[in-house]
Amino acid sequence: MSTRSSILMAVVTTFIVVVGIVANEAATATRPLELAIEGMHCESCANSLTKALGQSAGVHEANVSLKDKRAYLVVSRWRGPDANQLRAVVEEAGYTAPSMSE
Repeated sequence: MSTRSSILMAVVTTFIVVVGIVANEAATATRPLELAIEGMHCESCANSLTKALGQSAGVHEANVSLKDKRAYLVVSRWRGPDANQLRAVVEEAGYTAPSMSE
């Protein structure tokens, strides 16, 4: 193998490794979100909403607190749901989400 071929192979290999690292970072990067929730009356309400939010695309973790009247979420930074998608899940479950914070 010539020197030129060796250099080209090293550059291509490095490129593939870097692209793989960047793709992995994009796939695993997350951000926390909090939603205020209105309309919950019992732990069963919080549990059913936790389950509904946790099954949403791009949601890695969901925990709904009846005491705090808030949903604590960890979502994908790049492929996570937006505020309207999360509100739709909350409303479909029978509650309202008037505000969201990151």
